Amino acid sequence: MMLFHHCFSFPEYWLDLPQIPSVLIKLGSFNKICVAIFAFLSGYGFYVNGDFNYRTTIKKALKFMAKYWFQLFVVFLPIACIGYQFSPIKILYNAFALFDNIIVFAWYVLFYLIVLLTFPFFKRLLKGKWWTDLLTVIGGGYLLVIVLYFSPRENSVILSALMDCAIYYPVVGVGYLFAKYDIFAIITKYIKHTVPAAVVVFAVVFLLRSKVSVIKGFTLDAVYAPMIILAFWWLLRALENAHVNRVLSWIGKMSFSAWLFHSIFFSAYTSQVVQPFVNWSPYILIRFLLVTIISLLASFIIEQIYCLAAMVLKKEK
Repeated sequence: MMLFHHCFSFPEYWLDLPQIPSVLIKLGSFNKICVAIFAFLSGYGFYVNGDFNYRTTIKKALKFMAKYWFQLFVVFLPIACIGYQFSPIKILYNAFALFDNIIVFAWYVLFYLIVLLTFPFFKRLLKGKWWTDLLTVIGGGYLLVIVLYFSPRENSVILSALMDCAIYYPVVGVGYLFAKYDIFAIITKYIKHTVPAAVVVFAVVFLLRSKVSVIKGFTLDAVYAPMIILAFWWLLRALENAHVNRVLSWIGKMSFSAWLFHSIFFSAYTSQVVQPFVNWSPYILIRFLLVTIISLLASFIIEQIYCLAAMVLKKEK
């Protein structure tokens, strides 16, 4: 969904400015919901994984950032420096995704880092009934958006970056509450025919989201994302195919590295070098497939490097 969104929603990211059919642009725009889906699943995972200490949180955050830094400094920066020079302060900003001009879609790195470091504390507030928990998640998250909205963020790199992150923070909380109160199971108990219901959910969410996705700074993806996830779950449960599950599991393992790597085709400082490998085709669907395949293969190689490095470090210890 993320790759589809970036390949089809922004003709300006392609060096030759291709004519993309309006239907594909609309579908691509809808797929931005993948951001909220990942935020929701992050919150869901916080509950499923249970309580863990702050030392574990720091280790998880460092592991997450190490993968980002590897691609930033080993993959992107050498290519970006072919025709450009960067000041140390801009590289530092990029190292924490306060700027995302080297890896163009990396703004979510900062958001996820903030979630990792703060949500274990925030979830301690969610000890009441479902409606008080929901009020805390929605009210607290929206209050943060309001504060940042009226802050002098136009003159601050940090505040501007935090504003982008604050919009999706309530979605993490909603994901946590869905897991805590087992909302998916409760809903499914009342649905006899889940496959037709899934189709209806996809259609309804697409139509609603195309009309309204944000209300006064609050993203309605906090509602749409769990509906989409539920529909996917119903379909996968009905399919019950081990081969499909293995493929999706593998893609899931590669997804983080693929998310970062695919930016190489669209980032301002790397697209001139790398994009010609895919935009030789005039057909945007072929370009999308090439970006997807290359990103997944590159991610596989990157993950192997991580595994090899982990083995070496373990032996040294």
